[in-house]
Amino acid sequence: MGKIDIGNLNDFSGRVGGMIVYRYNGKTYVRRMPKREKVTRCEAVLEQQERIAGVAALYRAVKDGGLLPVWQAAAQGSGLTGYNWFVRENQKCFTKKGMVGDFEKVALTVGELALPDELRLAPAEEGWELTWKNESVFPPCDGSDRLAVALMKDERSFVVKVPDIGEWQRKHCRALIRLPTELEEYKHLFVFFCSADGKAVSRSKYFVLY
Repeated sequence: MGKIDIGNLNDFSGRVGGMIVYRYNGKTYVRRMPKREKVTRCEAVLEQQERIAGVAALYRAVKDGGLLPVWQAAAQGSGLTGYNWFVRENQKCFTKKGMVGDFEKVALTVGELALPDELRLAPAEEGWELTWKNESVFPPCDGSDRLAVALMKDERSFVVKVPDIGEWQRKHCRALIRLPTELEEYKHLFVFFCSADGKAVSRSKYFVLY
């Protein structure tokens, strides 16, 4: 880059338009400001960034809902963090705008515990009735495994609630789920099973309520 000696300008230095004036060895020089190349992000990169932002928001909701230990346990020994494991499992569920596009593929819990067969959900007079069979997974699964549920409101507001639904075990093959009044607007239901000691969980199974 060329430099031009323009003599003494009373020790002036700084920017003038597109030029830089500066002092060096008692002389004043002027040079053009370097051009800054604009970094153009391709559409695919921007879409992936939105996707990951959506996954991160859902992860925070899962953490706030009390399900963080599930993901920490899943990642143990893998070299990944619970967050990395969550991203791997769930980023495919999000649209390029960072919203959930396919709730069927969302995993709010993961684990080695098996789900029972033929899980079905139907409206009941006092809530929702969940039924299942224990044909292929019982045994080896324990009949004392407990049913649990998690709720999401919609594809935009990433809030996850894990209400208390009472004591329903795998051996019962049926559960009546009564949701608290304050959760009536939560239309996305995820059911999963936990071992009696709480150390093992199953992958969640999705149902839409409304």
